[in-house]
Parts: sequence; C-alpha cells; structure tokens
Amino acid sequence: MTFESLTDPNDVLSAKVQFPSSYLTGNTWVSGFSSTPLQTTGFGAFLANLWGVTLHRAVLVFELDETHHRVTRGTLAGILDTEEYVAAMKSIAGTFDAGLCEGSTFEGLASQIRAASDILIDGTQDPNQVCNGISFGVGFTLVEAGIAGVAPPALPPDDPCAP
Repeated sequence: MTFESLTDPNDVLSAKVQFPSSYLTGNTWVSGFSSTPLQTTGFGAFLANLWGVTLHRAVLVFELDETHHRVTRGTLAGILDTEEYVAAMKSIAGTFDAGLCEGSTFEGLASQIRAASDILIDGTQDPNQVCNGISFGVGFTLVEAGIAGVAPPALPPDDPCAP
C-alpha cells in the first residue's frame, strides 16, 4: 500500500481510486470505470515506463479462482494523455542521457508516441478532432498478499530535463 494511494495514510481502506460501479459475475470481477484518474506511480515496476502518468477512464477486469485467493487473466486498461506521456518519456529518456531532453533524437521519439494517438482522452471518437489519447492495456496475474502497512511517501524521481 502506498502513502500516495490513500486519502488518509492511517487508514488502509481510504483508497483514492475506487470503482463504485464494480460487480462480480460468477468469478469474473469487472470494475466499471474508475471514479478518479489512476496515478501509475503506485503500480510498481510493470508500469515503470509510465512513471507519473495518469490513466484516464481506468478499468480493471479479472477472473478469480474458486477460493477468490488468486487472480488470472487480469487486464488493466484506460487512456493515456498523449502529451503527458511524451513529457514523462522525455524525463525517462533524460535519465539515460541528458542530451535526450531536447533535440532531433527525442523529437523523433515524441513523433512516434504522438502517432500512436488513437482516441480522445474522454474515451470518444470524433473524426473531426485530432486524437489526444492513447489506448493502454496490460495483462496481469495476482496472488493473495497481506497488507503489512503503508509505505512512506515516495520521493519524486529526479527530472534531468527540468529547466
């Protein structure tokens, strides 16, 4: 449990991101859309390349085993704001080489990211507008774990590209 993911760091049940329209059918749990944009910083290494990016219209779907202690065929999906993702990638690229904070090499990467835009950030399609979001999805499997407490606040990552 991360400090940043809670409204009250002293209450592990005070998650900022909630899925009020979630439901369980058989052993399949479907979240509905998140009531709050999902900050990817709390989701560990598998989302490291999204550090600090918000997942809009986040949805979770997974299958529970008969005991409800294991999750299989999990999917986390949503929409990334294209320009927010470009900015995050700039910071990440700069950690490898400060020369990647600007210039033609990074602009080439940024152009490729922008070309992946396939949806509007609100989840709609409109042929008269330029897409400003990128569809995102990742699969996962989980096993039951206990909550050992709340981790201390995370230090913000260094941004070598900051002015």
